[in-house]
Amino acid sequence: MIFTRPSLIVTSLFAFMVLIANSSQVCGAEDNLRINMGFAKNSIQGQFQIKVVGLALDNAKIQHNFIRRPAARALYNVEHGIDDGNILRIKGLEKQFPNLIMVPTSVVDYEFVAFTRPDFATPIETWSGLNDLNVGIVIGWKIVEENTQHVKTLTKVENGERLFQLLNRGRFDVVVYEYWQGLEIARSLGIKNIKLRTRPLAIKAMHIYLNKRHSGLVPAIDAAILKLRTGDTYANLYNQAFTPLSDWAQSHDIPSALHD
Repeated sequence: MIFTRPSLIVTSLFAFMVLIANSSQVCGAEDNLRINMGFAKNSIQGQFQIKVVGLALDNAKIQHNFIRRPAARALYNVEHGIDDGNILRIKGLEKQFPNLIMVPTSVVDYEFVAFTRPDFATPIETWSGLNDLNVGIVIGWKIVEENTQHVKTLTKVENGERLFQLLNRGRFDVVVYEYWQGLEIARSLGIKNIKLRTRPLAIKAMHIYLNKRHSGLVPAIDAAILKLRTGDTYANLYNQAFTPLSDWAQSHDIPSALHD
């Protein structure tokens, strides 16, 4: 019986293939993050967040791409590892979604406000002020869903455009939405007959969430976002994005949601 040693070429090729397979599992997923979001990429809020988060990831040397998902589906996909991350959400979602890990430094603050028709006179100062009203919200916005459980009637839709169309048609008394996104939708749909309650129902810091298998990336991403938020670049991006919307709101007698 003749014993022959395995070919050095075959052995080396096998080892190389194993190395490539392991690298694609360990490094590839880490280095090309699939980040989902619940708003359109071409929206003002979307463009702002993509610029900020994208710049932070670039500075952290992390490859990435952004995709749009319905708000509820976006969280599901990250929780189950279908996508790698989600922008942006309030603090504390790990309690409901144990496979998520939050990047500590927030990207932006959201002001959740009540939009109504001009002829609506009932004062709304807090979440409880919605309890006797017919309310419309978007599916998947957890803070809004949690605080509208006791309203008179609740209508849930998949996107903000549909929400404001129904408000404009008088289908409900009030919609709860984020301030800048609400203004942009109203402007894009040509809806001028809306009223904004100047006191926000809530102001929340909004964070990036990753599937916990990417927990090793959190420190680098957090440091990159913190550096951006404390520099001039962030302020310039913010003003470029939202000043035109602020001007439009003022021209239609819609006050700023910001308050001291």
